[in-house]
Amino acid sequence: MTGISFRAAFQTLGVMAVCFVLCTFALGISSKPQFTSFDAPGAGTGAGQGTIAIEITAQGLISGYYIDGGGVFHGFVRGLNGNITSYDAPGAGTGAGQGTAIYSQVPGGLFTGEYASSDNVVHGFVASINGYFASFDPAGAHHQRNDYQLRCSGRGHRARPRHSNG
Repeated sequence: MTGISFRAAFQTLGVMAVCFVLCTFALGISSKPQFTSFDAPGAGTGAGQGTIAIEITAQGLISGYYIDGGGVFHGFVRGLNGNITSYDAPGAGTGAGQGTAIYSQVPGGLFTGEYASSDNVVHGFVASINGYFASFDPAGAHHQRNDYQLRCSGRGHRARPRHSNG
């Protein structure tokens, strides 16, 4: 007859019991996820309008865009304190389906995205809330969002964001 000794079985059960207690304790004290809903100031409320959060960083910064009542896109970044800063790239169109979208940001204040100009050509960009702006124009740019590869053109401009509290 082969088997496990009483001592080995007891040790195995003891380890399993300790693991169970520690895991249960850890689950009980861990924070539950919190969901915060928000609307960017100026976001439209009709069909196909509103606030779209694209990225939440590990630090809790949120970036995205909102579509206003006229169908125009505006980028935004939301800080840890809940303040929302709207951003329109220099040269962004103001017609329906045109404007700015922000896709990513880093804690240092830089963010990246795209904008559709008034002639419906899409351009990539890197910018900061402090006014830095560099446009990326891909070779053979298309008239559709997300349908291109970015290539840095080295152009630099200054931009002024709009601020609000949220």
